[in-house]
Amino acid sequence: MQAKKKRFAIAARSLLVLALALATLAAGLGSSVLAEDAAQACLLTVTANESYLADLAEANVVYDVYKLATAAPDEHGNYLLANMTLEPAFGDLTLTDDPSDWEDLAQDAMRSALSSTPLIPSAALGEGQTLEAGMYLVLARGSDLGANYVQTRTDPDGSTRLVTLADSGCFQYRFSPMLVSLPNQTETEGESDWNFSLTVNLKAEQTGYVDISKTLRTFEESGGSARFLFDVEAVLDGVSIYSNVEYMDFTGAGTQVRRIEFEGPSLGAVVTVTEVYSGTRYQLVNTDQRTQSFTINYGNTAQTSFINAYNPTQAISEVIVNHFEYDASGETGKWVWMRLDEIA
Repeated sequence: MQAKKKRFAIAARSLLVLALALATLAAGLGSSVLAEDAAQACLLTVTANESYLADLAEANVVYDVYKLATAAPDEHGNYLLANMTLEPAFGDLTLTDDPSDWEDLAQDAMRSALSSTPLIPSAALGEGQTLEAGMYLVLARGSDLGANYVQTRTDPDGSTRLVTLADSGCFQYRFSPMLVSLPNQTETEGESDWNFSLTVNLKAEQTGYVDISKTLRTFEESGGSARFLFDVEAVLDGVSIYSNVEYMDFTGAGTQVRRIEFEGPSLGAVVTVTEVYSGTRYQLVNTDQRTQSFTINYGNTAQTSFINAYNPTQAISEVIVNHFEYDASGETGKWVWMRLDEIA
């Protein structure tokens, strides 16, 4: 009887050791699952200014997400840039904690991203994306523009920057590249915490425009190039926001499109385009459409269309466009006249 009790005690101890081993294994697996879940726990939602969110949908705006770096928490649970590991495609970047450097960093990241593959392509605005902790680049674009969604802009100070484009019919949107760090550190009542669910608005500029479409059905080569002039006026709330004479030169039959952008607020502006000169060799096919007007508004199409044809009965002439620029180099300053086609 004593031996049987001893065997039962050994068996009980064996079961206890096995149970402890299974519990340890389960705990280890649980830690792995939790760690994996934690790495997947960041949620990013990209949206836009509510005033033109609906118009961005008309412009078929989507965004691409590129992963620049992977983040890991330190012993205090902080996700610091110093602990991030750059992805191979972005290994030349230098991460910085100074937010004032992030605009230049975003430009550098965008140049690298354009020759790489996005982690998430063509994401929809307003839909959350589950991402691992790290740093990401967001590039918004009009999906119907194909590969022609990148533009180099020159700012008033002469510096250049890359932007991405979308077109809704009356408005062009220019998006600046955005850097997003996940999780994001936030301050609440003086306390710092890590936010694993982040919503960001696109950095967008809205510009009204008009496209002048000009078709020359027939062309007479012996007369040289043909120049056509258009007077463009845009008025918003009784105030002129644009007034200029634009031109197109043709060296053969075909169609050209000239886009005129109106910087600053232009929603509701009335735009009038008049073909004021078509040369003495060419005439407007539909003379009742010499002047065309429309209002810059959501849902409208900002395009005027003019069609001309060669008229052999008319004489040849030349047209010069007057242009004046203000020269402030002297003490009083003066206006200087230039031929528009001489401007660099």
